[in-house]
Parts: sequence; structure tokens; C-alpha cells
Amino acid sequence: MTAIGGWEIDIASEKVYWSDQVRAIHEVPPGYVPSVEKAIEFYVGESRREISECVERGIRDGRGWDVECRFRTAKGNLRWVRAVGEPVFEDGKLVRLVGAFQDVTEQREQRDALAASNQALEIAQSIARMGSWSLDVVSDQVTWSRQLYEIFDWDPLETTPTTDLAVDCYKPADAERLREAIKQTMRDGQPYALTLERRDTANGVRFVAIEGRAEQDEHGHVVRLFGTARDVTAEVEREAELQEARMRAEVANLSKTEFLANMSHEIRTPMTAILGYAELLDDPELPESERSSHLDTIKRNGEHLLNIINDILDVSKIESGRMGVEVIRTNPTELLQGVGRLMRVNADARSLAFSMKNSTPVPELVMTDPTRLRQILVNLIGNAIKFTREGEVSVSMNYEAQDSGGMIRIDVHDTGIGMTEQQLGRVFTAFTQADASTTRRFGGTGLGLLISKRLAQMLHGDITVESSPGAGSTFSIAIAVDEVNGTTTVPAGPIELSERSRPEPSQQVDDDAPLAGTTVMLVEDGIDNLRLIAMHLARAGARVVAASDGLEALRSLTQNGGAEGPLRSPMPVDVILTDMQMPRMDGYTVTQTLREMGCKVPIIALTAHTMEGDLERCFAAGCDAYMKKPTNRGELVRAIQEAIEERAAA
Repeated sequence: MTAIGGWEIDIASEKVYWSDQVRAIHEVPPGYVPSVEKAIEFYVGESRREISECVERGIRDGRGWDVECRFRTAKGNLRWVRAVGEPVFEDGKLVRLVGAFQDVTEQREQRDALAASNQALEIAQSIARMGSWSLDVVSDQVTWSRQLYEIFDWDPLETTPTTDLAVDCYKPADAERLREAIKQTMRDGQPYALTLERRDTANGVRFVAIEGRAEQDEHGHVVRLFGTARDVTAEVEREAELQEARMRAEVANLSKTEFLANMSHEIRTPMTAILGYAELLDDPELPESERSSHLDTIKRNGEHLLNIINDILDVSKIESGRMGVEVIRTNPTELLQGVGRLMRVNADARSLAFSMKNSTPVPELVMTDPTRLRQILVNLIGNAIKFTREGEVSVSMNYEAQDSGGMIRIDVHDTGIGMTEQQLGRVFTAFTQADASTTRRFGGTGLGLLISKRLAQMLHGDITVESSPGAGSTFSIAIAVDEVNGTTTVPAGPIELSERSRPEPSQQVDDDAPLAGTTVMLVEDGIDNLRLIAMHLARAGARVVAASDGLEALRSLTQNGGAEGPLRSPMPVDVILTDMQMPRMDGYTVTQTLREMGCKVPIIALTAHTMEGDLERCFAAGCDAYMKKPTNRGELVRAIQEAIEERAAA
């Protein structure tokens, strides 16, 4: 992946900022901060003069630049970098220069190598791989050079040169292009140059570059066509390979950007609940039942945050070979039951049927790594629940005795969204889910299945998957185990799981109710954040109307209960508070749709995305204000009051 980093020069102080990636490109220690002069000294030869002039023009004339320069790193390595700079003005005054460095050493070397190869290829072709031809327009006589016969693998003794033979050797579409080019040159005498693909490539010559020119008499009539044909197969295929490499690099860079944006959302979302419910615990009059519920919420979101961090660390350990496994006595039925009790809460919250069973008798004790097996099961079952809107998630385990040890197989089946063949090919790839919309709708790091598959392989097994769109998926983990001598057997049958309930929070109102009389529509797909923000609003005196996504919000706001409209009049809410990343219809879409329908109600964006451009995107969609997660209760109330006042004034 191409290394890219940002930099900045403050004009007043002449201070230079380098990102960590820029320091890595220059091979300097972390925290290294150069002066402008020291930064320029990295460049060598003509590149130093060029970059100096770019910086001077940027400061003097406020002009940007985009150049490729050569420099020597702090460790003495010669590299090529693409340097981009842009001026930043405030009140008409240049205040700083900002830009980026991109390590293009590999691309530059490829380009130079390609240029050298092309030059050598052209010399070779001019000697042995280029043929000439001519056509006498008056007599219709065609002449070919010996090299042209070789290019097309024709026997000079058995082949009579004709225009039709020369044209028909190409694929139909290219043959038609050549015919039209010849006709055009016959009419106006203009030369042509085409690269054509042959119909038959028995001798390895697939692409041929054809050039044609016209010879005219004193009256301007074309009397002869002549030109060359040369084998350019290697050049065309090399360019195709480079184009494919560029596309792969762009896709990889896009995946990285999407991953970073998704991680911002995934980390900030549980932090919103953790900080918000921690703030609620400060209330000395909070009932004990609510205090327990809040602590449970904080713990659950803290565990979710820890899982995200662990996923990233686990991938790093696996890739570096530092992830180990232990082999100890393990009760597979009890392990599965413990995971089931943990995951049953999530299944109940989504009103899903959830069951576990031993399909065959299973040894009570086997030798394996229970920690890694539990990690795999939590991930697979968690995914099954997350990607299933209705129906069931079922888990079955069976044991097969073998000559040396045995094999435990656990199938996790769901009736969820399923996957296409193309999506199945990506599910075990780092930082990806089935597609980009899956990440937006369901969250997650996109690392869990990769980690699970690698762990299963470390346990001398593997994970496979069968799925079809709309019909659910079945993930199967099979691992090798050793049966403990003298152990008993757990018979086939259902595995009992305990249930758990959670008290709902009260809606007590603070004595100071700044939002009294205000109706707020809260659009949020995260249940913990929905409960937290709704509690903040209710205690501030607001009436809260909840919607789990943009489509549900539109249905509540339209006269006929459908997303088509028209809007209810008068509007049933005073302000709309919407998360921007949601399933079915996100906050950007619902905001833009409401504005297009003529909605004048203030809309405040709530987002855990904090990447560059997110603020502008919210305002472009039609939002009146923008709040980052985690949200602060006081700031939230003030934002609602200000949005309502500003809309009223407008």
C-alpha cells in the first residue's frame, strides 16, 4: 500500500508539522520536528532547488504545487516522493501551507523500468518485429515486407497479400475500426494509428499497432497508402498489469479509509453510552434498580469496546506469529452452554428463537484450548444474531471419533440476510465484511471472521460457510481434539440455557426542565444510546418520539405513514435528533429527503464519525447542527434550544 502522510507549515511561526507517516517516509525518529530549511535539505540535486522554489512561491504568491522529487532519508536511502502543497488563507491573508507526501518510489521505479523496457522493445521491434506495407490505390496491389509476414505468422510462399486478408485477421470490432480508418484516409489523406487485437494468436502476437499514411498526387488525390505494423503485445499486457496494480492499490487505500472511519464510529458509539451512563450515576437520588441497570450498560459497552481493541491486537499477534494456544482439559458441552447463556441476552433483545444442542453424544472432557474455542464461538454466534432480523439462531455440536483423537464440529445456523457467492469470497479477509453497506448497517471491525478462521487453524481445524441471499447462513467450525482417558459421555439432546431480564429506566423529570413542552424525535439504531439520550431528554422535560432508523422516522412524520409523504401538518415534533449511520436509511438520506419534502423542523446530526468532511456532509444534507458522540447532556440540551431558536428567527 502506498505510504501517504500530511504536513503543515505555519507562516507566522515558521513551525513545521509532520504526521507519523511523513516521518516514516523520511526514516526519522518519532516526534522529530524539522525546520523548513532542514526539511528541504532531505532533497537531493535538482529536486532540492525545485522544492525550494515551490515553497518560496507558495509563501510569496500563495500558489500550490504538485511535483515528484527525489530525496535521501535520514538513514541514507534514496526515495521518490510526490509532494503536494496548498495555501490556506484567513481573511485574505496567507496563514499556512498544508499538503501531503506520498511515497512513490515503487511507482517511479516501475515507470522508469517500463520506459526502459519500451525503449529496448522499440529498438528490437524496429529490427525484427516491425513490418511495412503499401497499397497501390490505382492497381489495388498490396505489398508486405518480410517482417510483416513473420508478425502475422504467414508463409510468404503460400500467402497472397490483400487488404481483406490484412483486415480480417483482427477481431470483428477492431477489423471494422481499421476499415473505417482506411476509408477516412482514402477520403482526406489524414494518417491513422490504431492498436488492434488479433483474432488468432497462435504465434503469441496478440496486439498489433498499425500506422497508415497517404501519398497524394499533384491534384490532391490519394494514390498510395503505406505504413507499418508492429507487435505491441508485451507493452499492452504490461500496461494492463500496471493498471490492475493501480486499481488494487486504490481499493486497498479506500478499504483503509473506510476501516478508519468505521473504527471511529465503532469506538465512539460505546464510549457515548459509557460516559453518558457514568454521568447519570452521579445522581444521588437515582433508584438502586436504575443504578444497577446503568452499571450493567457501562459494563456491556466497555466489554464491546474491549472486544474491538482485542480484535485489532489479535490480528496483529496472529500475523506476527505471537498468538499461542494451550491444550488443557475442557468440557465442550459446558463451554458451549456458557457461551449460549452469554449470547442468549442478545438473541432475546432481537426477539429471536435461540437454541443449542448436542447432535451426537459428546465426550465430557477433551484436550483443547477453551479460551480460543470460546472466542471463536462468541464471534460466530454473535455474528449470526447480529445479521438476523427475525427467525432463529441454532447451534449444534457433534463428535466424531477418529483413529488418532477425535473431531468436534459445531454448526451455527441463522435465518438472516445471507450472502452471495461474491460476498462469501470476502468474509475471511481483513478489515472487510460482506460489503461496505454491511459495515454501515451492522457495525463491527470486519476482523472477527479472519481471527476466528486463523484460531481454528491453530486448533488443527478450519471454519467453512454455506449461505445464500435471504436464506441465512451456516458457519461450521471443526477442530481436532484428544479425548481424555476414562471420561464419560454427555448424551445427545438440547442444552439448557438460563434467561435474564433487565429493568427499564424510569422517566423522572428534573426540577429544572429547559425542554418542557418540546417534542423531540430521536432517530437512533443503537439501543443503549437510544435509552441514554431519551433519558437525558426526558429529564430535561422533553417528550421523546423514538425511531430506530430513517425509514421509520419518515413514516412517523408523513400523513399516510409512508416514506412517500406528504408531511403531516402541523408537524408532530419540534426538533429531530438523528444518528447519521443507521440501517435501511441513514441520517444523511432522511435529512435530505425531509428537506426536499419541505420540512422546516430543526434537524441535529448525531455522529460517531469524525473524519475530515463529515461536518460538511451533515450540513450539505440539510442539518442545522452537528454533535459528536459521545454526547454531553448539557451540550445536547443547549444544541436543541439553539436550533429551535435559530429556526424560529429565520
